[in-house]
Amino acid sequence: MCVLVAQLTLLGFSIPLTAIPSDGWFFHIDNPFHIYQLELGRALQAQAIWNGYDPYFGAGSFGGLSSNVSARLTLLVAALLPSSMPAHNVYAIYVLLCSLSAPAAVWALGRQLQWTGVQQCLAAVVGLLMWWIGVFHWYHTAGMVSFVAACYWALPYGVWAFHLCDPHQPPRSGRLVAAGLLGGIGMWLHPLFCIPSTLLILGLVVRHKAYRIPMPLMARATTIGATVVIIALPWIVSLLAHRPDMSDSHGYQRAVGPGVLYDSLGINTGAAAGSWLNLLVLIGGVAGLWIRRPQPAKATAPLLPVGLVLLLFAGFGGLSNTLAFVQPNRFIGPAYLMIGLAASRDLGPAAWRILVSAPWWHRLAVAMFAALLVLASGRELLREVTPGTHGHHGKTPPEISAPPAVVSRIEAWINANTSPDGRILFETSLGRVHGGGHVAGYLASRTRREFMGGAYPYFLPKSSCWDGHCFNRAIEEITPELFQSVLAAYNAHWIIAHSTGLKQLAESVPGMRKDADFDGIAIYTLDTATSFVMHGNGRLIGRSFNRVDIAGVSGSEITLRYQWVPGLRTIPASQIEPFQWSVDFPPFVRVMSPPEDFSLLLSN
Repeated sequence: MCVLVAQLTLLGFSIPLTAIPSDGWFFHIDNPFHIYQLELGRALQAQAIWNGYDPYFGAGSFGGLSSNVSARLTLLVAALLPSSMPAHNVYAIYVLLCSLSAPAAVWALGRQLQWTGVQQCLAAVVGLLMWWIGVFHWYHTAGMVSFVAACYWALPYGVWAFHLCDPHQPPRSGRLVAAGLLGGIGMWLHPLFCIPSTLLILGLVVRHKAYRIPMPLMARATTIGATVVIIALPWIVSLLAHRPDMSDSHGYQRAVGPGVLYDSLGINTGAAAGSWLNLLVLIGGVAGLWIRRPQPAKATAPLLPVGLVLLLFAGFGGLSNTLAFVQPNRFIGPAYLMIGLAASRDLGPAAWRILVSAPWWHRLAVAMFAALLVLASGRELLREVTPGTHGHHGKTPPEISAPPAVVSRIEAWINANTSPDGRILFETSLGRVHGGGHVAGYLASRTRREFMGGAYPYFLPKSSCWDGHCFNRAIEEITPELFQSVLAAYNAHWIIAHSTGLKQLAESVPGMRKDADFDGIAIYTLDTATSFVMHGNGRLIGRSFNRVDIAGVSGSEITLRYQWVPGLRTIPASQIEPFQWSVDFPPFVRVMSPPEDFSLLLSN
């Protein structure tokens, strides 16, 4: 309870409770993108569907469960809150709940392992410090909120699931199903929940020699695993049927080599994943091997070896293209968390014995070291929750704010100078030059304009631009003639660019006019006729999530400048087919024998 109060107190500095119902957003790194995903998901939820057509990005793209990898559980929170509550407020509540869950997860782990009060107290402190001082807080404030919560809850879940599968224990059918249900929820929380929990379960199987009685072990594990798959099946099926369209060149969290592990120790102060606390818990974890006292088998768990395995995976998993898909560098956080909890388990009782019965100079040494650690960590926590130009592991507080100045200027320009009759080519940025975040989703939410490409670097690569790349190729490979023809095909009349390459390409197009230039951002306008109809007669009269409305149609067919995806249909029903206007770009939508007025939407 004390640690929970401490967590809430610290959160009060970075996420003040008064800011949660405000108009402010989380603008750091991935957060604006996730808030947009939540807004899309809620709109689909209101239509009682999992997936839908998103007309605001990629000239119409598939959206829903398959595109929302790490914020699916926000929809459950949204379902429990008033539908009138804005998405950014729902997201703020979700962030707060995930933040408060970390201390509870450490407490649940200690209960599962029957740790002593001293061990649980030290583990709670270590878990709290790991959340704030190091890569977890960077992940959390970067928008990887679900991943951090999944890393904490994977540990008590793994121990509990193993105890239920342990063939040395009597079978509990109801609890096996319950474990499957909770495991499925964990997979909804974040799909990588399964990696640390499964590795811990395997470590426990080896530690307790459960593999010597294979049939009961396999039968119970199958019951849990099958239930997990059934619960996670909706998004698994969605992902298999509609794999997100991404460039294969993206390199998020895939660095390889000993330098990854070296940087994690905090010696290189410029490394985002580095923290002196990681070095300390690594020393403590190894030291615990030498001083561990015999413990009952049920009270032990292979936290240290599993943590070391995860650490090696974090540093070298990217050597395999298949393993690189799960972004191995992410697992630096859960690796050190396991090692730190192992250290608290082993060093806590030893330190307590010294304080109680050792010679006075031993007691003084332990007390001085503890005081030094308290002062150092207290100073680090104070720095982390205090605004200023000094270094922070996560975002400089407060996390909820008004939009950065450059984002406000872009938003105001779009509202004042564009219309819903054309699209905007917005160049996304790996370096997050737009105020420190991926803000395309925010801009779409606030302006209700359509964007030609994806909302995030590498997404929808054939129609997107990011950091000197356009249409899944280097900008140097694109001629002004090709660029102009693609803009015309996509009904794109405005370009918001930050890279020198895209600025130069835009300025080479005849009729392109630069209308704004601020904070490294240049905005261009192409004064040509706007129309979302490529062939035939008709006009766009409205769009919303999973709906595009066309009116005034005449003739035997009409081709829309909207991307075709499987499952698209019209109301009233008409024959619909892909129109491959170019072999290098996704097909558009062609409707045969269309009615005078119809709507385009995605059926599930």
